[in-house]
Amino acid sequence: MRKYNVPRDLLHLEIVENILTDRNKKIGEVLNRFREAGYEIWMDDFGSGYSSLKFLKDQRFDVLKMDMAFLKSDTQRARDIIISIIAMDKRIGNRTLAEGVETKEQFEFLREIGCEKIQGYYLGRPRPYDETIHNCQEKGIEIELSCWKPYYDAIMEVDFLTGQPLLLVEFRNHAYHIMFANDKCREVLWHGEEKERDAWEQQLNSLHQPAMRYLQRGLWRVMTSGNDEELAYPLNGDFLMMNCHRVISYNGRCLISVQCHLHKVSHEGDLFRPAFLLRNLFYLYDRVATLNLTTREMILLTQPKLKSGLRKLPLAETLQRYHDELIHPADKKRFAAFFDRKTLKARVEKAKMNSIAEAFRSIEADGSLVWKTHRVARMASSTQDIFFCVVRVSDAQDIMQYGQALGIRQYMLMPENIPVHAVYG
Repeated sequence: MRKYNVPRDLLHLEIVENILTDRNKKIGEVLNRFREAGYEIWMDDFGSGYSSLKFLKDQRFDVLKMDMAFLKSDTQRARDIIISIIAMDKRIGNRTLAEGVETKEQFEFLREIGCEKIQGYYLGRPRPYDETIHNCQEKGIEIELSCWKPYYDAIMEVDFLTGQPLLLVEFRNHAYHIMFANDKCREVLWHGEEKERDAWEQQLNSLHQPAMRYLQRGLWRVMTSGNDEELAYPLNGDFLMMNCHRVISYNGRCLISVQCHLHKVSHEGDLFRPAFLLRNLFYLYDRVATLNLTTREMILLTQPKLKSGLRKLPLAETLQRYHDELIHPADKKRFAAFFDRKTLKARVEKAKMNSIAEAFRSIEADGSLVWKTHRVARMASSTQDIFFCVVRVSDAQDIMQYGQALGIRQYMLMPENIPVHAVYG
């Protein structure tokens, strides 16, 4: 290592199982010293002997190299054992390498269940370095740079054995890319047709469909805030509930895991259930609320909180908190005047179509500013003054923000001095 100036994280020690015996008790101390010095420790031919599990209890390994005998025995029982080994490895923090991979079918099976590394003649036989690089280039295999190791290591922590449709989406070069979809996800989203996969990815990067814009905004929030979100995507009259989690963000790239489950709309009556209607509403609006001037309450509906029902909040305090935390300082005075409860009723009744609207710059989770239109309309009520309030990204801002994110050069700009009445709608 010193002679050739090789970084320690590019070297690892492979330990064969038969040296891990009770009579060789010092081996554990030696392995720990190597690990503390910066080397990874791999166990070779895992599962070939009788003591593998015993030493996993006492000794930590970075990678377990699964004996090729499991793949050679092409039976369902052998595959179930492989699946169990990979599930165990992820739970205890190890990574798995499968030896003896020789066919495309073996490769696809291991990829589907989340095996992180493979080794075998399917990729190529042992050969000199230059020939190895040439072989990778011929097969379209990307050479991983060492600086990206933390990124790919983080991907290995994703649980591919979830049993539910799983999608891995990567944001890079101003676009979303589908990195992986398991069998169940492929069947749900594009019925197993690979040509439909490309079409779905193109839609994910387009600005034409409200549901896709809603999904883009949700993914963007997950990327920038790091907070998990549940999004609802309409699919053939049903809803695909998408639990989104930021796996890692590194050097301009971000990977999001999306675990899905299908919510079936079983009969026509479901179309009128509140949750169904609200989820459709949120493809157009970021926030939906009712303002009750009589009881001085606000009922706030937010997409992530649909499971927990509606939330009643004190009207004045909630508006003040929104004003203080989310509105740009230059727009606070206009915001306060717009939501002035003493004049709100009169202004709405006087306005055409019985609704008023104005745009304010909102502060996003990542600190960026986004123009959002706030519209208030009167709700029919015989005894109380109740108003309906919706908030959405202004049309010009929508095109600008996501046009920038997706690398679209021609988009509408919104200068600082544009008249307010010209941007809402």
